[in-house]
Amino acid sequence: MKLLIVDDEAFTRDGLMHSIDWKSLGVSQVLLADDGANGLALAKKTMPDIILTDVRMPRMSGIEMSQRIQQQNPDCQIIFMSGYSDKAYLKAAILLKAVRYVEKPIDENEIKEAVREAACSVAEKRRQYQTYELFQKEEASRLALRLTKPGFSHQNLLDLCRSLSIHSSTCFSTFILKFNKHLSDFMEADLSCLMKQLEALIKKHGLQQIHTLKNEEFLILHLYGAAHCSEYALKRLCHEIKLLLNPYRQFYIAVGKNVTGPEKVYLSYHSAAILAQNAFFHPYGSILLYHQEQEKQELPDIERFPEQFLSLMSEKDIPGAKSLALQLNEELSCNHAMLANQAKDIYYKLLLNLDTAVYHLKLAAAPGIAETESPMELVAKCSNLEELSALLMEKLSALEQLIEEPSSENSTVFFIRDYIGKHFSNDRLSIKDISEHVHLSSSYICTLFKTETGQTLNQYITEYRIEKAKVLLADPRNKIGEISEKVGYSDGNYFSKSFKKAVGLSPSEYRERELS
Repeated sequence: MKLLIVDDEAFTRDGLMHSIDWKSLGVSQVLLADDGANGLALAKKTMPDIILTDVRMPRMSGIEMSQRIQQQNPDCQIIFMSGYSDKAYLKAAILLKAVRYVEKPIDENEIKEAVREAACSVAEKRRQYQTYELFQKEEASRLALRLTKPGFSHQNLLDLCRSLSIHSSTCFSTFILKFNKHLSDFMEADLSCLMKQLEALIKKHGLQQIHTLKNEEFLILHLYGAAHCSEYALKRLCHEIKLLLNPYRQFYIAVGKNVTGPEKVYLSYHSAAILAQNAFFHPYGSILLYHQEQEKQELPDIERFPEQFLSLMSEKDIPGAKSLALQLNEELSCNHAMLANQAKDIYYKLLLNLDTAVYHLKLAAAPGIAETESPMELVAKCSNLEELSALLMEKLSALEQLIEEPSSENSTVFFIRDYIGKHFSNDRLSIKDISEHVHLSSSYICTLFKTETGQTLNQYITEYRIEKAKVLLADPRNKIGEISEKVGYSDGNYFSKSFKKAVGLSPSEYRERELS
């Protein structure tokens, strides 16, 4: 809280400045002026909360100064000081709603009491403003949400619309900011700061806004003004918003079509929502602007890709498979007709066919290379086409490396490894299960596997499970208890003992080391 002392007597100014413990009264900053004119200039510059001023001063009286200050800062609390018991001054002080009229010589306790009273008035007004501002924000947020639906009547919320300068001729454009993490994951202070920055940026472009949050990942902004924004102006605003959002990294900006009148805002929102849904096919940070021709696009023909993909991999033509994958990515990229789940389904089929090719080519990956998650789980984790494409290319590169590596592995050993790779998460996996799968006796496959690999089957299964556990431990989202079940240990304590015996560290110690 700031306090301004205005008095033409240096003795009075300095005495007040240094004789009173202002901090104990809630005053954090004390300013000084030597007459009414300088006091007025300083008040305009610093906007004090409380003014402690003499009445009679050269160039400008305390009364005139206070009158002019209150025109700009009506909430400023005034305390007058005077050695003259003049009724005219008292009347002026009353008209100005002064907190106190303190007579000179000054009683320090009386000044303290007057400042306390003024500080209480300032604090109460701030609370009232905060309550009103919060109410207005909540009302505006409800209005913003209501505008996303058809059937809005301007008359229903006439007073609120009028207070927000919204009329039947107001021009709107809806912006949807889509984040790749829940908005509740932002610190409350960060989200509040972001909103203030967005509001200031939008205001700089001569527009107003009301906003609301939806489904934990969408920030909906209805921008409005007296005239429609040109496409150039919208793009420029979007790029400035993008710069502001860059610290949040994974986001999209979708802009709906221009509409006139609050009852048509839902059309702008609907067009922006379609673009936001389509953001899956664009890289993070993309700006998606509405165009009329987007509604006329047809679905790309991509059903041919899985069969062609399997054929190329079966022939060990990995460069051809990579070229086909790039072609698929190009056909899907920036399309406006396909849904994200349709694209994910195609990539899921490609990954299944890749696993099929690995099996038919008898290529067994080492336990540290093989995936701990199924193709469906891998696809589900991808947030956009870019990540799907990168996943597929990574798997193709791994396959290419396996093909290039010379292998003279016994076919029976390959089928044993393959079976273990698909069933290691089953805590009841046994040598008997494996022998039945390859149609050979348990004793024979144990001897064969030890001869070919130098490991017993049980040693290999344990090593495989431990390597899988390492991969899962590297992701802090996976709980250790869940990891033990995923890698085939129904007993968490036994898993911890086995892991420590193999690695030299407990699962929690290993995770701490990997993440540090």
